[in-house]
Amino acid sequence: MQLALKVSGAFRQQGGCQVKLGQVSQAFRSRALQRVIALPVVVLAATAAAAPVAMAQDRPVGVAHEKTAKQVHLNRDGSLSLVTRLACDPGWESSDFTVFISQGDVSADGLVEPSIPCDGRWHTVRYDVPAPVNGTFHRGQAHFNGQFLVFNTGSGDPSAAHEQTTVRLGS
Repeated sequence: MQLALKVSGAFRQQGGCQVKLGQVSQAFRSRALQRVIALPVVVLAATAAAAPVAMAQDRPVGVAHEKTAKQVHLNRDGSLSLVTRLACDPGWESSDFTVFISQGDVSADGLVEPSIPCDGRWHTVRYDVPAPVNGTFHRGQAHFNGQFLVFNTGSGDPSAAHEQTTVRLGS
């Protein structure tokens, strides 16, 4: 292998190619910098994607339960009156129950603090959801999403029951 260095022009000849020294080192530095930046970004992205899944797998399941009645009363003012049965296991404390109801482009949500005992038995909770601000509900089918949140009395860890169902709005 022949190596010739032309000092005045800062060129290196290697294997029949002539390359300006500054370009080689600049290109190398650029790729190295990209790798140094890319590695932490990839690691952070992988961690961010895996963390919620890992956290969700650590939460106990089946300690809270909810069942909403299929018939929902549509009040004259546009609000809704609902009945949901909630239950949670001993050793847990009820926190809140959030609901979201949609019918086409119209939706409303609500927050209920049921204060039921976690004794493993079903408790009936009656509540109203305010009239939607983006339209008016009408008689017929609607989509219901509910989440009943509970906390472990010893560790403070959360768990929740989730329900997604179709309900019928009527008067």
